Amino acid sequence: MFDWNDLKAFLAVARGGSTLAASKTLKINQTTVARRIEALEASVGLKLFERGQTGSRLTEAGEDLLAEAERMEAAAEAFGSRASAHQRGLAGTLKVTSTEILANLAITPALGNSGSCFRM
Repeated sequence: MFDWNDLKAFLAVARGGSTLAASKTLKINQTTVARRIEALEASVGLKLFERGQTGSRLTEAGEDLLAEAERMEAAAEAFGSRASAHQRGLAGTLKVTSTEILANLAITPALGNSGSCFRM
């Protein structure tokens, strides 16, 4: 298994073309980025980048795994967004003054199932 931070380094190097660019994006040391790439390559048993003097280029295996890594990143972002939405939730007091007819015909139906958590 691999560390999520290794995967973030993989994505940053793939997008930036070098460990230097990735280190600036991730705001970590370039050596740390290189170590994370080495750790990821060791954990998956594949060479993911061809390293040269002008930067790093994805290998065929790296190209293939990039799409999966991007899907994982999107899933992690979606997870965080949903968690944030749950944290925000409904809170506080809402006071509504209405006639009984309007409350029964418009307000209560508009609240739907969430109306059950309100005192009427």
